[in-house]
Amino acid sequence: MTDQSETLSQLKKDFEWFRSECIKLQNTFNTYQAFFEGGDKTDQLLRESAGLFFHDLNDWLIQLIYLQMGRLTDRKESCGKKNLTVKHIIEALESVGRLNNEINKIAESIEDFRKKIIPARNRVFAHLDLDTFRDSITHGELEKNSTNEFFVNLQKFTDEVGIALGIGPLDYSVQVGSGDVIDLLRLLKKCKEK
Repeated sequence: MTDQSETLSQLKKDFEWFRSECIKLQNTFNTYQAFFEGGDKTDQLLRESAGLFFHDLNDWLIQLIYLQMGRLTDRKESCGKKNLTVKHIIEALESVGRLNNEINKIAESIEDFRKKIIPARNRVFAHLDLDTFRDSITHGELEKNSTNEFFVNLQKFTDEVGIALGIGPLDYSVQVGSGDVIDLLRLLKKCKEK
């Protein structure tokens, strides 16, 4: 096996792991949306069922989403260790001649979004920056449109990279199945009606 084919083989494995992490992030975001962007009836159901728990869950999911988005978009290396990130995938694609303009363009959009979230990720979620807390600076609200655009771009990125590597695209934007968040909401509603 040549160095080029070994590099490509490793890149395919790295990409599969990367896409798996993207799927976890998408699942987390979908859960957040189902619970906390489901409209007034869902909001009322959550408050009446276990208001304090769902308030805490909202905070936990927001923190997790920020941390996961930050991890996937981090530098390709930190503290002398390689990171499994968009930048790592880009560099590896370039090294095997599989990087194209479309992938680069999508990666730039993802990087633009990163610039919006990284201050909150670094000062509030990954670290407890004392000045941030003393000044009562919060993480703020991400614009719904820019967050949705990030997830669309992440899906496009993994699809285009999958195609470039001969693995193919994989639509993971929606996951449903027995025991998912929708089933829980249905059960809560059913219990409330009794």
